[in-house]
Amino acid sequence: NAKSHEVLIELFDITGKMLHRVSHEINSDKETLHLNMAYLDKGFYFISVYSQQSYITMKINILR
Repeated sequence: NAKSHEVLIELFDITGKMLHRVSHEINSDKETLHLNMAYLDKGFYFISVYSQQSYITMKINILR
């Protein structure tokens, strides 16, 4: 059983400007988080997810 820990999620536009930042307490190794991206214009963005153990940055493409 995994211990509870905090993750930080940051959303950046293609220029590196931070658009959104949220922290969330998770209670398992596999948990689904939903982010509302309806307000974003089409284009490329970066999402970074940080935990105590690691981090990952993903490039996403919003298509409208």
